[in-house]
Amino acid sequence: MADIIPGHSKMSKRLTRFGYCEARAMQPTLLAAPGEIVRGHEFHYSDFIPETPAVMACRKVRDGRVLQEWTGGWQTGNTFASYLHVHFAQRPEMLLHWLAAARRVS
Repeated sequence: MADIIPGHSKMSKRLTRFGYCEARAMQPTLLAAPGEIVRGHEFHYSDFIPETPAVMACRKVRDGRVLQEWTGGWQTGNTFASYLHVHFAQRPEMLLHWLAAARRVS
């Protein structure tokens, strides 16, 4: 839409990857350092077909079993985009990481 993250979106007739999941940073991101995990939920009717590699390894886990795995989250410069809805209260370090990144840019 804004041509910030290279790629395009494709709409679907039903929800894609609906539910809670966790994402592990595969490289430094605006939300987490490599290896750190953030949790959230996804609900969307589109899928993003990127032209750049994703920065998060995502998975849906129920009762200790991995039900689904995919990659997601894309970062270009000081922009991070993801379908994952997170809440900073789940992991206060995530907010501090994000604020530190904002200070470096300003």
